[in-house]
Formats: sequence, structure tokens, C-alpha cells
Amino acid sequence: MANLFYINSNNRIFGGNKIVFEHCNRLAERFQRCFIVCDDDVPNWMKVDAYFLDRDTAAGLMRADDAVIFHWDHDADYAMKSPAKNKFYLIQSFIHLDESIFRLPIKFISVSGYVQKHTKDNYGVDSFLIMNGINKSVFYPRPVKRGDGRIFVIDRCGWKGAQDVKKAECIVKKHVRHARFIYKDNLNEDEVACEYSMADIFIFPSWYEGFGLPGLEAMACGAALITTDSKGIDDYAFHEINCLKVAPKNPDVIAGAIIGLLNDAGKRERFRKEGLATAAKFAWDGSIDKLAALLGLKKKIDDRELFRVFANVKTLTTVSDSNYRPFGQQIVRKKTVFAQLRRHRGGTRLVNLLKYFGIREEIKYGAFDYNKVNFVEKESANRYINCKEGTHILYVPNFVGENDL
Repeated sequence: MANLFYINSNNRIFGGNKIVFEHCNRLAERFQRCFIVCDDDVPNWMKVDAYFLDRDTAAGLMRADDAVIFHWDHDADYAMKSPAKNKFYLIQSFIHLDESIFRLPIKFISVSGYVQKHTKDNYGVDSFLIMNGINKSVFYPRPVKRGDGRIFVIDRCGWKGAQDVKKAECIVKKHVRHARFIYKDNLNEDEVACEYSMADIFIFPSWYEGFGLPGLEAMACGAALITTDSKGIDDYAFHEINCLKVAPKNPDVIAGAIIGLLNDAGKRERFRKEGLATAAKFAWDGSIDKLAALLGLKKKIDDRELFRVFANVKTLTTVSDSNYRPFGQQIVRKKTVFAQLRRHRGGTRLVNLLKYFGIREEIKYGAFDYNKVNFVEKESANRYINCKEGTHILYVPNFVGENDL
């Protein structure tokens, strides 16, 4: 029996992470729970039926017969160092900073027809096509009032293109007075499904997409779609049939499409109906069948079997504070996530200070409580650690008392 390890660079709100979590949820339901390897906190924006491990702990638990799946180029090195013989790259984009990854002795999985073709044409690599689906228990037309002229945009700039829509908005409002643009980001699944459902039009302005999940989710919620021609959307987005497809990075063209669709109620309604019909075809069941066959999964495995092979892991721990970590389960750690402290201002100095006072990572399980860490001024003395910036040090009242200094 093999365990399945998905490698995540982070657990934040990204489409690529959502696909990993969808894989895990459906594999857990039908076959076995997966382990998500990441030094980030367990996500609080999506339900994930998986076990979460920090990277150091996972590296000590992987065995030769396990399977490792990664989906960021820069995680290839971590995956290749693992003892697992079955390694997979889940290709979710066609933009790659390190093209040498396609020369590795691993198997490749593509999430869309375009990604599969691009991988073959540009790198000579065959890949298994396991098409993305959508969670139909979340993404459906919610019983909310659809706003006339309400245009929803996920507020991410850069290659996600929100800045192009903001420029287009200035043009649109000169021609359509009732147009109302709603920009939001970092929404959980229920929140974004409600925004899709309330939108008259959803604008998806990305410059490139490996699959383009938001466009399909918006269709499933009944929004009329305007999308840029970002390539990965070709499996579901068909110009003038179920959406308008326009050139990316072109605010003038985007504005023209918005104005035309706002002024054509009949076309918006046709796009809604066609979009709902399209979204209905993208179920996860068939894709998970293919994934399970590729991974060699044949039967439902009890969780006790998963952990029986881990001699050093006897218990699991969950966090009951729903405001902090409502979803997922944390496997007991050998170490705390000191690596996370380094992402915060002064975090590296805090780690050094803790180690200086003999406070080891094994002392505390779970995530560090940043609220218990204060910056205080101390006069320079031999018994204090002086930071490079001056006489400010990090003082940890919950661990170190004045008498200990």
C-alpha cells in the first residue's frame, strides 16, 4: 500500500491549490486520504479532507513505494530528493521558468487539452490528460438577486489582468451609466459563488491560463462570461456560443465587449443557458477514475492503514478553534513551523533568539502564536542579544521571563 503526498508551495487561494485540494477530497471519498506537504497553515478558505505535513516531517516519512505529486516547477527538487519512486508533475500552466523539469525521469499529468498539446509540442513529452472539474455542490446559481449591470472581477493584477479591466471601466462608464464594477479577492468558495451568482457579467481577463477555473465556475453559477483568449480555457469557452472571447492586455477591446453585452439582454441570457450546460459536463468523477488508475488505486483504504506504516507517528491532532483552522487535519509534528516565522518581520531574529535561550522546536506542537511576540526596547548588555538594526530585541514573554534573561 502506497501513501500519496501532494507538494504545495503554499496553501493560499490559488486555482492550482484548489485543484490539488479537489483531488484530495475525491480521493479521500473513494480511495484513501492524501497527505499535503507544505509549511503553510492549513487552508481556511476551502474544505480539504486530507492530512497536512510540514516538509521536514514528510521527508522523514516518505517510502519507496509512495507517490509524490508536485505542481510548481520550483518544487521539483524537493520531490526528486524524496525516496518515493513514483513521481508526478501535475502541469497546471504552460509558462515554465525551468524547462529542464521536462527531462526528469517522472510522469506528467496535464489539466487541459491546451497544456497537454503545448507540453508535447514544445518539450516532446507525453502527458496524461486528467481534465479539471468543478465542485457542483458549491458552484451553482445561488438564490441571490442578480444585479442589472453588475460586473464582477477577481481583483488580481499582473498576469491575472484586473488592471486591464480597471482601465476598460473608465471607457464603459462613458457609454453605460448603470454599469457597476465589483472587484474582490481572497474570497472563500461560498463567497465567490455568491458573487458569480449576483453578477450580470463575469470578466476573466487573464493573460494566460493553464485551465482557467474561475470562468467555468462563473458559468456554473449562471453569470454571462467575457474572457480573454488565455489558451487553457479552450476546453470550455467558445466565442459567441457560451461567452465572448477577446484579446488579452487590451482594455479598449475588453471595454467594447462589455458595452456590447450590457446592451444585449438576449445574448446575456443565451450565454447563461449555454454556460450552465457547458459547466454541467465538467464533473470530477471521470477525472478521478483516470487519476486513480494512474496511481494504481483500487480500493478504499482505512486511515489506520495509512499510519500503520509510520512507526514514529502515533496520534493525530486537530485544532478546534474554528476561526483559526476550520478545515483539514494536522498530523502531529516532529517540529513546529519555525520556518513560518521567517516570513514575518523580525522572524529570523526571533528564531535565533529562541534557539539562544535553548527553546527548541520540539517543545511546542502546532503553529506559533504571533500575538504573544512583542518588540521591546532593551539596553545593550552582555546578557541581551543585540539586533543589527540597533538595541531592539525580540522578547518572548510566554517562554522567557525576566529572571531567565
